[in-house]
Amino acid sequence: MPGLVATTDQTGQNGHSDDKQDTCDCIIVGAGPAGLSAALILGRARRSVLLFDSGEKRNEASLVQHAILGADGYDRLRFLERARRQVLRYPTVKLHCLAVCDIDVGVVEAEQKCPEGQPNCHAVLRDGRRITETDRFTVHTEDGRQWRSKKVILATGVRDLIPDIEGFDTYWGRGIWVCLYCDAYEYTGQPLGAYGNGERGVHIAFEMLLRSTDVTLFTDGETLKATDMERELLAKHGIAVIETPIALAVGDKGGQLSGVVLQDGCFIPIKALFFNTGRMQSSTLPEKMGLPADDRGDIVCEAKGNVLAIHGLYVAGNCATAPLKLVMTAASQGAITGAKVNSELLYEELGLGDDEGEAYICSLEGSRTSANQCRREFGEAGRRHRSHPTIGGVWEEAREQKVGSSGAQ
Repeated sequence: MPGLVATTDQTGQNGHSDDKQDTCDCIIVGAGPAGLSAALILGRARRSVLLFDSGEKRNEASLVQHAILGADGYDRLRFLERARRQVLRYPTVKLHCLAVCDIDVGVVEAEQKCPEGQPNCHAVLRDGRRITETDRFTVHTEDGRQWRSKKVILATGVRDLIPDIEGFDTYWGRGIWVCLYCDAYEYTGQPLGAYGNGERGVHIAFEMLLRSTDVTLFTDGETLKATDMERELLAKHGIAVIETPIALAVGDKGGQLSGVVLQDGCFIPIKALFFNTGRMQSSTLPEKMGLPADDRGDIVCEAKGNVLAIHGLYVAGNCATAPLKLVMTAASQGAITGAKVNSELLYEELGLGDDEGEAYICSLEGSRTSANQCRREFGEAGRRHRSHPTIGGVWEEAREQKVGSSGAQ
């Protein structure tokens, strides 16, 4: 979809020759729940979107998915295919099953006409036109092609670090799991195992008490790391603690986990084992782009997904910092990020800077947000917005409506 204000690139993209590939509004890397949700929001805003997907998924070992409102217990592949079909109904959204190898960030000088009624746009003018410097992205795919966009959303996900123990790979998704909310309910009343030490392992063991009274905590060769209170609770609720390392995981004739064998030869029967030994980014793109990460390896971003270090770059879903990594939460974050990207594009097309755009949205909510709060949140942009030829009028109109509806004089 063309923007509200036409823009013209005046230079090549980071030294690359112009291959006549149009610059789309947004490229989304990753077509899982987060990427598809962002694409859905942007598609409904008639934005031009290119989705790229390598095919790798965090939950690819699972046959069915749980904890998804309206789709609890659905076949994973059918759920994904249905979601993709719904998103691709929108003609401005295209999907390419290609891995993205690299992303270049460049600055392109663009000229924008000032919207009617905004003679100065709070910007430098040249012959009646607004001159801006806008980040542009060149995305390189595995087939050697290059694609250009105004914004990029990374929804590349994470990979769980499966313990390097014989049989764990075999029964991953068949009794060995990482998410209690996604997969533990089906093992209610059966013997369960928690793998890990310290806070992570102990917490998993306590959570399992909601599904079973037969719980074993495996510290895998380490002395239990727990507070006195945690030790008392473990003993009180009959949670066995085994410090002997696990040698291998074994299964039944149906290919499901049946237990683990310790290095001393002892067999411990369990029907499911849950672990939390960390995760890593599925893609190398965040590291290549030098994006900040927290101590768990998640990309640090603001609440709506924007990465402060690079204007126009967003992250969404499991690859970003989030307290709970589920399909539902990833989809929610994708939708929020998609809406933020659309708003940012709109600000630029209207001739507003990002802070001014945020202040403008704040002004539209004048009946719920005070001018002082807007100034606190948006600083100089918040102080300027009341004198802006468009924004100031909206503020005054909102204030008058609020006063009139309340009956105040």
